Amino acid sequence: NNISNSYRSGSLSLHMSNESLNVSHKTDASYSHLEGMNQPKMNGSDQSNEMSLGDDVRMIFDIENERVADTPEVVEESDESQVPTITEEEDESNAAPKPVDLSTIPTIAEEEEEEEDEGEKPIDMNGVFKVVENDNFDKFLEAQGVPWFLCNAASKARPTHHFTHASFKKLTIKIQGIIESQTSYQINGPYTETSIRGRLFQDSLSYLYDENGDDDKTCVGVQTRKVAMGQGYVVEVQRRIIRAKSVWAPTPEENPDGHCTYDLGIPCDFDRLIMTNKVVYDEDKEPVIASQLFHRQDLMK
Repeated sequence: NNISNSYRSGSLSLHMSNESLNVSHKTDASYSHLEGMNQPKMNGSDQSNEMSLGDDVRMIFDIENERVADTPEVVEESDESQVPTITEEEDESNAAPKPVDLSTIPTIAEEEEEEEDEGEKPIDMNGVFKVVENDNFDKFLEAQGVPWFLCNAASKARPTHHFTHASFKKLTIKIQGIIESQTSYQINGPYTETSIRGRLFQDSLSYLYDENGDDDKTCVGVQTRKVAMGQGYVVEVQRRIIRAKSVWAPTPEENPDGHCTYDLGIPCDFDRLIMTNKVVYDEDKEPVIASQLFHRQDLMK
């Protein structure tokens, strides 16, 4: 009998030991999905000793498991009358916000297009124009510190200017010749930085108008104010278009600088462009003027 009782006691002890192992295994499995969450947080090359979310949750689970093992499970009946209800108004206030239709929001490109289309171009500057003649252009370059041999070559050159007038606010000028360049301007907008032989300029471009009296005016081209940074002078450039069959014969008041007018007083069958240049010094010094005459190339037969 004693042997039988011992055997039974041992069997019971072994059985309970297995149950304990099973409980222990289940306890570990209850938060096994949190493995790796309680690793030290990394901040650059340093390690933080702060406990992560995984540590906090593991501690809670350990305490709960001990409580379950030491105390009998008590099931309380819930009182439905004590459960707070959610009214329809609260339910609507807590509802997820409605998705926003992004197609109704204008993009930056659309806003820019709307700004550009605010008004029609007062003049169409599109075209390809080639220099056919100039006046005092070498002295104009010399006044800006360009070596004499380059001034002479530039005076004899016949470059081509390509104008792309995309909108009311945008104009691009591409020059092909001894010096090639391409510059895009915002008309009546912020200045554009340009560089000529190492000299930095801030160019501001606007439309050029002729006053007709009685507050009436006509757009005849564009004008650029080029500020030579740190050089003590400003270059004023005007580009005036004379349409086919039209003439330009200014009075002395209309041409105070005395620019050469070439043969612009005689009509012809194609568009012409006159570009006047003026160097204005910060100090009390006589300005230097020059001009170039262009004939339009892209519409010629």
